[in-house]
Amino acid sequence: MIGSFSPLASGHILDREQPHRVSVLVADGVNGFELAVVAQIFGDRRAEARSDMYTFEVCGPTDKPIKLAGGMQLLVNHPLDHAVGADTVIVPAWLDRSRTYDPALIEVLQAASNKGSRIVSMCTGAFVLASAGLLENRPATTHWLHAELLQDWYPSIQVKPDLLYVDDGDILTSAGSSASIDLSLHLVAKDHGSAAAAALARRLVLAPHRQGGQTQFSTSAALTPAGRDPIGLAMQWATDHLEETIRIADLAGRSNTSERTFIRQFDALTGMSPMKWLRYQRVDRAKELLEATSLPIPMVAQQAGLGSPANFRTHFHRQVGVSPSQYRDSFRASPA
Repeated sequence: MIGSFSPLASGHILDREQPHRVSVLVADGVNGFELAVVAQIFGDRRAEARSDMYTFEVCGPTDKPIKLAGGMQLLVNHPLDHAVGADTVIVPAWLDRSRTYDPALIEVLQAASNKGSRIVSMCTGAFVLASAGLLENRPATTHWLHAELLQDWYPSIQVKPDLLYVDDGDILTSAGSSASIDLSLHLVAKDHGSAAAAALARRLVLAPHRQGGQTQFSTSAALTPAGRDPIGLAMQWATDHLEETIRIADLAGRSNTSERTFIRQFDALTGMSPMKWLRYQRVDRAKELLEATSLPIPMVAQQAGLGSPANFRTHFHRQVGVSPSQYRDSFRASPA
């Protein structure tokens, strides 16, 4: 269940008066790249970084410097258990891919999860989450080089090796290294809207949604078309024509396959049916329009391809957890 940190929680809008508390767990062997990414995204205190959105802290053993991958050292001001109660707890990539980790680290992760924290892993940090039992019977991803090992060690995990990141509500995992940037921007979009994430991405000279050979699987967020392969081309065409009626036959025709073959290949790539994916895309388009325009609800529904206002409200609330009007009130970039 998504906790109070997220506007996607049922009936809940993020309290923008209180900065979102992000805690990162570190120990010897943590990869400095992923740690630097989350520090940049969530810990930058410059005014243009909207520093009021997050408070950022690094938690780990405080009696000695942490040895990062690459020979660097890090001094930590907060002990591991300080992370319990944070809104989001992040585990960066870990050089040590093991079935067992420091019991204190595992206990903190389990306690944070039990208290309702959103738990996030970057790259091989998924092995730490798996060791803590947090990925059982869930979809997850990690660096493609280690996805097979993760699946072998933990058969109950639905490992998605082709994806940039997996959002399963209260547990999120990213693929290797640079995918930690994609997931971090996705978290900003979930917490503060796509306009905030896009503004931050522009300042960092990044694309808010990276195109490529992997599609982003999510139970509550945007899914990005999968590049220049036939399925990806059909997905791209669909995102450019969301206001139109789109059938399976239209998508299959764009990829030069039969409907049956297209459905099978699409499911293998994304983990969902084409029509379910299309609904996610349409709701995400509606979110953009609600944030950036003053269009009335019926027109937003029409431009997003979601039909009548009643149908629009049903699908929007089912996916986002709040009504379109509540979402607009929370994330509108500027007054009408």
